[in-house]
Amino acid sequence: MKNRLFIYIGNALDAGTDNGFSGILVDLFSKGSLIPELQEKSTWVKLKQRLRKGGRIMVNCGGSCVESEDGKRDGKLVMEETLRAMSEVFSGDDGLWVLDLGLKEEDSCVALTGPRPDSGEWKGKMVKGLRGFVDMWRAYQDEER
Repeated sequence: MKNRLFIYIGNALDAGTDNGFSGILVDLFSKGSLIPELQEKSTWVKLKQRLRKGGRIMVNCGGSCVESEDGKRDGKLVMEETLRAMSEVFSGDDGLWVLDLGLKEEDSCVALTGPRPDSGEWKGKMVKGLRGFVDMWRAYQDEER
């Protein structure tokens, strides 16, 4: 059987496959608004249940560059709450890795669940222009704990 890639677009909380998803890509935003459920542990538990064994979730976590719908909460706070909720579900062997995308004045990031991939193997599969990012991933650590 040939390897095949199937892409489903929609709400992963409402979707499923017989064997689970190999990967889920999550954006904190829908129609320009932040999705508050993504700051809740229970949402990440549900998403994890939709993964097949060895599956991963990659998340655009935003940052201070994003304006929240609630003026009392800035984008950085939403990002931190999201990462905290994810870390409660993805720890140990189900690690949580973060790639900081911003400059010093920005703090946007992308998160990846699962064990850290082998850097050499990962670089070998990346196009030349992206290989430098492989070593920039760090284990998530909640500064408030």
